Amino acid sequence: MADPASAAADGGGGGGGTGTGNAADASPPPPPAVLLSASDRAPQLQLDASRLVATSRKGYRSVRAIHGFTIGSHPAASEGGADAAATAAAAAAHPPPPAPAGHGSGTFYWEAEIAHLGATGHARLGWSTRASEVGGPVGYDAHGYGFRDVGGEGVHCGWRSSGGGGGGGGGGGGGGASFKEGDVVGLLLHAPACGGGGDGADGPGPAAAAAAAVEGAPAGKKKDGANEDEDEAAAAAAAEAAAAAALNLPPPIPGAFVGFCVNGAWQGRAFEGRVRPGTYYPTVSLYTLPEQAEAARVRVNFGPAFRFAPPSPEALGLSGGGAGGGAAVVRPVCELAAVASAARADGGEEEEAEADAMAEG
Repeated sequence: MADPASAAADGGGGGGGTGTGNAADASPPPPPAVLLSASDRAPQLQLDASRLVATSRKGYRSVRAIHGFTIGSHPAASEGGADAAATAAAAAAHPPPPAPAGHGSGTFYWEAEIAHLGATGHARLGWSTRASEVGGPVGYDAHGYGFRDVGGEGVHCGWRSSGGGGGGGGGGGGGGASFKEGDVVGLLLHAPACGGGGDGADGPGPAAAAAAAVEGAPAGKKKDGANEDEDEAAAAAAAEAAAAAALNLPPPIPGAFVGFCVNGAWQGRAFEGRVRPGTYYPTVSLYTLPEQAEAARVRVNFGPAFRFAPPSPEALGLSGGGAGGGAAVVRPVCELAAVASAARADGGEEEEAEADAMAEG
């Protein structure tokens, strides 16, 4: 899979004539790399000079990447808020231009190596929007979907789930393999073209997705730190619905899902039919107890070369391709840098990401 930055450098060089000092003769700069954000992070979490290694201690702290995957809308995905209704009305009155590749639909993937946890350390990895709090773990609120190192449980709206993963798919939130220090975890986000629908490879239609989100809440869900209870699955579904109503979030995208791999082994679809429109950024969350002197550390890899091959379309259940075609191609997150450049050329919303890419560090 070609690195867009390298492709830009190789394709934009022009002829081999002597320099004239004219700026028009210079090759265009490559698009910004995908890095961890120097600003969109908890201040206690530190980045190394490469901005690909995060370290933190004393409680959960998070950091997001500088580029994200916009699903469900273009050019700007709704992340809730008081003006969501006005935004929806304006979008209906003025339909957006055609979305560039990587906006609205597709499948993106990245890796995280659990470099060090120590005796008390933990990690959560996943995807979140900028509305999610970086002072806590990914999945703690309604704006992110995370996976715990303990039990491979999925976490969303502060509730963790042991149902659905392990290859079973569905609306559950995980329940795949645990991961530990030394493991490489792959994180995937899929949004079908045209919003999915039908009973094809992109997953259930709207009615089935709605049923999965409300009535099919995975067994074993529990509030972080709570004991299991037979009523907690229903309580979790009610809490998720209440949070969506309070934040005026858009409805979930039928057929969209997240998932993860451990050392190349795909753990199954998670949160299918429960992923809402927004711009989702790769997110790393780290934790240790205060008495642990050494920090927990994770090293990210946004591609294009991965330690373990991403799951195949067949493994994802997308071998038939997505509605509209092409949605089943698994792409590295590094390509989102080129997507952001295209969005800026179209007047999209990635200017903040570009500014962060040029930040110190």
